Amino acid sequence: MFCTTTDNKVLLYDKSEEKIISEYSGDHTSSEFNASVRISSDNSLVMCTSEDGHLVLYDLVTKKVVERLEAHDKPVVTMDLFNSGKYGDGTDVILVGSLDRTVSVWST
Repeated sequence: MFCTTTDNKVLLYDKSEEKIISEYSGDHTSSEFNASVRISSDNSLVMCTSEDGHLVLYDLVTKKVVERLEAHDKPVVTMDLFNSGKYGDGTDVILVGSLDRTVSVWST
């Protein structure tokens, strides 16, 4: 399970072992709002919202940033992910909402 903290971290927690097995940090900001986190449908990316207006994509295994997408001028506070594989192309569609009262749509 993924957990976010207000000290700019995303933690991957193994519930059965009751321990943190991975940490993603350094490229997103989550000090006032808890970040929204999703994993890509192919299990390769950890996607995280950021208070600096970005959507940050971390590599699941290496924990390095794959991409920082400039989404909004104000904090990005919510996200959802849909897999469009049933439509034939297998891409993920990512919706992010911001305090600027807009929604952005991205695809992987």
